[in-house]
Amino acid sequence: MENKKLAEKLCDEMNANFLEHTMYDINDALTSILAICDMEEMQNIPKIKQYIQRVNSLLNDVQVYQGNAVFNINHVLVNVIDVVRDYFKSKVKIQSAFAEIKSFVKTNKSQLERILLYIFMELINAEQQSGIPVISLSLNQKEQDAQIIISKASHDFSKTAIEEIGRLQEGFAGDVQISPKEQGVEINIRLPLIFEKPQKTNLPSIAVSGIKIASHKSITKSERAGMR
Repeated sequence: MENKKLAEKLCDEMNANFLEHTMYDINDALTSILAICDMEEMQNIPKIKQYIQRVNSLLNDVQVYQGNAVFNINHVLVNVIDVVRDYFKSKVKIQSAFAEIKSFVKTNKSQLERILLYIFMELINAEQQSGIPVISLSLNQKEQDAQIIISKASHDFSKTAIEEIGRLQEGFAGDVQISPKEQGVEINIRLPLIFEKPQKTNLPSIAVSGIKIASHKSITKSERAGMR
C-alpha cells in the first residue's frame, strides 16, 4: 500500500512539474528573442520568427497536456520520468528510448499516470534489492496503438501488486500486460491512437508575420535577467 500512496502523491505533482519545465522553455525562448532584438540586426528576423513559433508550440503543448482525454503520449512519459527522477535522485537509473508519436492518445491521462507511477514505485522499491535499480522504458507506434514497454531484470511482481495494477485498469481505455522475461519482468502497455488533432481553444497566439525591429532602448543584461 505504501507504493500506492507514493504513486498518488507523485501523480498530484505531475501537472505542476510539466508546467514548470514548459514555462522554463518558454522563458528561454523569450529571452533569446530579447537578446536578438537587442542586436537591432534585420538579418536576425528569421531567428526571431523561429523562437516565436517555438513559444506558440509550447503554449499549445500546455493546452493539450491539461486535457485529460486526448494528449501527447511523449509529453506524459517524459513528465513521469522527470517526476520519478526528481523524487529518487541517484537511487534509480532509467534508460529510455522514445519514438516521436505525432498522433494523440485517447484515454484517461490521470489514470495512465497513476498506472505508470505505481509500476515505477513497485520496480524501484522492491525488497531485497542490491545496487541501483535499472529500468528500461521504450515507446513505439504499433499499428493503431502507442506501445510502452517497461522492463527490469531480476524482478517479480507480487500477487498484491498485480491485483492493484488490475484495479487501476478498471475502465481504462488501454491494455496492460505483465509478463516474466529473462529472469525479470516486462510490462507492455498499448494505448489507442487517434489521427486528428484536438480542437484548440481560443488560446492567444503571438503573430509571426510582419515583424519589424524598431529602434528601441537597449535592454541590459541585468534587465533581461530580471525578466527570467
